[in-house]
Amino acid sequence: MLSLDPKPWPLFYDLEGRRGMSSLVTLEEFAGYLKRDLDEFDAYTAKLLVDGAAEAVTEYCGWHIAPILTETVSVDGTGTRIQTLPTMNLVELDSVDENGLTLDVARIDWSANGVMEKRSGSGWTARRRGIIAGITHGFEVTPAWVVTLICAMAGRAYVTPLGIVQESSGGESITYTGTRPGAAPPATVTLLPIDRRMLDRIRVPM
Repeated sequence: MLSLDPKPWPLFYDLEGRRGMSSLVTLEEFAGYLKRDLDEFDAYTAKLLVDGAAEAVTEYCGWHIAPILTETVSVDGTGTRIQTLPTMNLVELDSVDENGLTLDVARIDWSANGVMEKRSGSGWTARRRGIIAGITHGFEVTPAWVVTLICAMAGRAYVTPLGIVQESSGGESITYTGTRPGAAPPATVTLLPIDRRMLDRIRVPM
């Protein structure tokens, strides 16, 4: 029986040559969601599913979500008084360059949802990749509702009932993409419309 490590997986892992992003959910959390222990083979499959679900979530939201990271981002200028950054939980604005010129961050107002505005009232460049910002952002831990959503996504593929390809409940139609445990892993883990509606609260405006 696999001993579950309560710590998150490393930032990068190597799975038969495959490199991937850290998951927002631990294997232990997924096992708890399923209310079962995972043997070696099932843990391997579950890890692929959870990582796939987490990747789908971060790609839809447009940023990493958790944990808190300090990084440099390059974005297109808006050409307006409002400039946005790819985050929905900005902790600190460390630096801003506009068209190669370093700005005084003390003269820039910013909010947690990644919106910046110059106190002078002047507009931002419209140049492609004209803004380079050093930011500290993300949630310290994955919000509980995001953990549950990712587990639900991975769980739908992991425990798909045999012979059922679609079912409806509460006005929502679910099309299954997986197979029962022990069969080959499903090709994809997909976001349902209800998943997207929930994630819209932390999605970077496009």
